[in-house]
Amino acid sequence: MRLFARTAPVLGLLVSAGCSPAHGQGPALPQPAVVGARVARGASQDVAEPQEAPRTIVVTGTASLDVSTDRARVSLAVESREKTASEAAQANARAMSAVLAAMRSSGFEGLDIDTYGYSLSPVYTSVVQNGARVQRIEGYRVLNNVRATLTDMKAVGRLIDVATGAGANRVNGISFEASDIEPAQHRVLAEAVRRARDQARTMADALDRELGPPLNVQGGAQRPSPRQDYVRLQAMAAEAETPIEAGDQTVSASVTITFLLGPEKGSR
Repeated sequence: MRLFARTAPVLGLLVSAGCSPAHGQGPALPQPAVVGARVARGASQDVAEPQEAPRTIVVTGTASLDVSTDRARVSLAVESREKTASEAAQANARAMSAVLAAMRSSGFEGLDIDTYGYSLSPVYTSVVQNGARVQRIEGYRVLNNVRATLTDMKAVGRLIDVATGAGANRVNGISFEASDIEPAQHRVLAEAVRRARDQARTMADALDRELGPPLNVQGGAQRPSPRQDYVRLQAMAAEAETPIEAGDQTVSASVTITFLLGPEKGSR
C-alpha cells in the first residue's frame, strides 16, 4: 500500500488596515481589517488507497496410524435370582467371591479388578386376581458387575473361561486400548500438516504463484475410543479356549490451514 501526500502552497495572505487621514481632512472612518487566505484546490491531505483483501488458500490435511493395543478390559457379571432379596444377595455374593478368587489365583499378568455396578431389583409376574390382571413380585434379582484389566493380551480368552467356569454368567464386553498413544498422535499430526502444506503448494504452483506463510491453523489429533468386542457365552468343550483377537487402535489427526497466496512467480 502506498500513501501519497500533496502539500499545496499558500498563495497569499492579504491584510488591510485603516488609512491615515489626508492633510486637512477629518479623521477617516476606520476600515475593518480583512484577513484572507487562499488555498489551492487539493489542500494538504493524506490519501490512502483502498486496501485489497489478501488472497488465501485453505486446505485440509488428514492422517491416521494403527497402534497395537497392549491392555484389555473384560466386563463380567454374576446374576442371581431368588425368592427373597436377602437370599438373592447372599447367593450373588458367594458366586462373585468364587469368580474373583478364581481370576486372582490364575496368575494373569497385570491383572486389576474393580466393581463398577451393583443392583438389586424385584422380579414381577403378571397374574389375574378378582378378574383383573395385576403385577406381583415373584422374586428378586441381583446383578454384580466387575471389570478385569490385564496386560497379557493372549490371556483374554483364558480369563473369560476361568471366570465363567467359576460362576460368572454374563460377559458384557471386551475393550482393547493402547496405554501410550502420545507418540502416535505426534506422528499423525505432523503428517497431517505436511499433507496440507503439499496440497497448498500444488495449488499455488498451478496458479503460477508463490506460497506465502500460514495465517491460521485449526485441528489436532484425536484420542481414539477403545476398540470394543462383544462376546456371547456359548457352550464349549472343556478343553477349548475362547478365541479373542486383540486388534489395533486407529489414531487420526485432521488440520485445516489457511495460507497466504503470494505474488506471481518471477515477479520479485
